[in-house]
Amino acid sequence: MGGGLGATSLYTKQNNSMKKNIYYLIIITIINISCSSSSIIKENKEKIADINRENYYEYLQSPSQNEFVKTSWLDKDEILEILFNQLRQHGFKVIKYIQAEINNKIVLLHGYDTYKNIGFIVEDSHSSPNKKHRGKIHSLSYSMINEEGISSLEYIDNVPKNIFIFKEEWYWYQEVEPNSSKILVAKEDIINIVKEDLDYYLSKYSSL
Repeated sequence: MGGGLGATSLYTKQNNSMKKNIYYLIIITIINISCSSSSIIKENKEKIADINRENYYEYLQSPSQNEFVKTSWLDKDEILEILFNQLRQHGFKVIKYIQAEINNKIVLLHGYDTYKNIGFIVEDSHSSPNKKHRGKIHSLSYSMINEEGISSLEYIDNVPKNIFIFKEEWYWYQEVEPNSSKILVAKEDIINIVKEDLDYYLSKYSSL
């Protein structure tokens, strides 16, 4: 009987030892997975942090057979809010909505600082994202309504460099369904790009 009890005790100890080993193995596996996931998330965040006004079109995604890509744009009011806030932070005293003559045409400036003689216009139309559109920083198209209520599209080239042009079609962002590991231009990214564009204009103007 003594021998039987000893064998049972030994078996119990071995069984407990195996359970502990399995438990430790599970914990180590979970830690490894967690570290790996954290590493991937960190890597993705670093990639996202690299999105800027110079390269964001490189992250433009097209729909595929298994994915639905939703493309959205900041609207004019959102862009204006960003610009007004940023200019105030830079110390500008911006007047909203003032008429000005540009190349013999009367246009509505969405913002203007009379002291520093700079203004800006947000062009509020968009089409499919196209990097070529980014080159049109000194041209403007806008709708004009005459006295008879008829609307026509007007164009102005060679807009003076103290009038900054922002185009709604530049400020797109995307979502993918179902969720994807692809690096996308998010709304937060494109808001930062509006700010970068403003800083670019200001730096160019200050060097004139």
